[in-house]
Amino acid sequence: MREYTNQEYRNVLGNTNLNSSKVDEKLAQVYGKIRREEKKKKDRSIKKVFAGISVMAASFALMLVLCAANPAMAAKLPLMGSFFKEVEEKVSYKGDYSNRSEKLIPEETEGAVESTEADSPYVQTDNGVTVSLGEVYCNDMALYIGIQIQTEEPLSKAFIEESMGQWDYSTISIHSTATADMAESGELFFSDSLGLPSPYFIEGSFEDDRTFTGIIRVDVSEFVEDLTPDYDGEITEENWDEHFRRIGMPDKFQYKLNIDKIFDSYTWTGDYDHPGEHIQIPECIEGNWDFTLDIKKDTSGCMVEEINERDENGFGISKITKTPYEIQAEVILPEGESMADYFVAIRDAEGKPLESQGSNAEIYSIYNRDVSKVTVYICDYVTYMDECKAENWQNLPEKAVYAKEITFDE
Repeated sequence: MREYTNQEYRNVLGNTNLNSSKVDEKLAQVYGKIRREEKKKKDRSIKKVFAGISVMAASFALMLVLCAANPAMAAKLPLMGSFFKEVEEKVSYKGDYSNRSEKLIPEETEGAVESTEADSPYVQTDNGVTVSLGEVYCNDMALYIGIQIQTEEPLSKAFIEESMGQWDYSTISIHSTATADMAESGELFFSDSLGLPSPYFIEGSFEDDRTFTGIIRVDVSEFVEDLTPDYDGEITEENWDEHFRRIGMPDKFQYKLNIDKIFDSYTWTGDYDHPGEHIQIPECIEGNWDFTLDIKKDTSGCMVEEINERDENGFGISKITKTPYEIQAEVILPEGESMADYFVAIRDAEGKPLESQGSNAEIYSIYNRDVSKVTVYICDYVTYMDECKAENWQNLPEKAVYAKEITFDE
């Protein structure tokens, strides 16, 4: 059986050929099933949930293994500036987040000559590794977390080189569990705890062979409410809507993140039906870093334009959401058509294509771009990949089945 390398996995994770909505649905199925199993303290197989998932979805799902929650460990507060400011231009989702972020580290410690003895729940040390969460920023479309990892022992040269991949920034993997606790939010949901796929990677850069600073991005579309938490049957693509619903980013919530592995180099020799049986991680840092963050959404600079128009063929746009850093159009398709068969592309005011932001290929970065006016295109998926992608973007107006120009009144 073929052995897949870490770089091949990275290529898949960054491949816009993959359909994000299908991945989201499969991940929600996995999360819901695991959460119900955890509640009942049973150790049953979730192989059926994994069956048929693509390489990308299987990779993501592997990061959803739950571990026992432990109290947050207090640690000495080190000298810290802004993690965002250090790396916000060195990730794929660029932005001046440091200008909008909420600091988790007390301001008075920054710039100090000597380290402060204060305790912080956002700085935790285990197994010789200190993980610090320095600041957060949350808008209508994503949650961004500034993170730094410091090791007592230097990381290997292979680990650091492998993290670079084919980009001008580094990416390291984490094995984590995440939930959004809504109990104190005041918003109405069927359950207090919302499920979302756990972060599986961090983008950033190495300061040296012991220090990595990066940013975790959590997509708003990954917030999922479990409508039937006690359901014990099988969840399929056909009955997904009966058991889960996606929700927008709440105005405030507690984000609970547990990290138990930090790694980079790994291979996978399994098949799609049994992804978890053949994972090999040669260089892995294990420990327990358990954080709880109080998140408040910042809506400044965010706009939602309700369009709700369609053409004579049934194609259209329901709404378009724009934050200071990203933009996404929600489209309307003719009855019976599947979003898996189409791709949404957006061009800026100068007519140039926007680049994908984060893990969802149809969320686009607008940082340092003129998006006072944009054009949204709906294109047949195969046609887009074969004739309109990358250097062929100028074919979009001719090949798209639908196009609409939208002007933002700022």
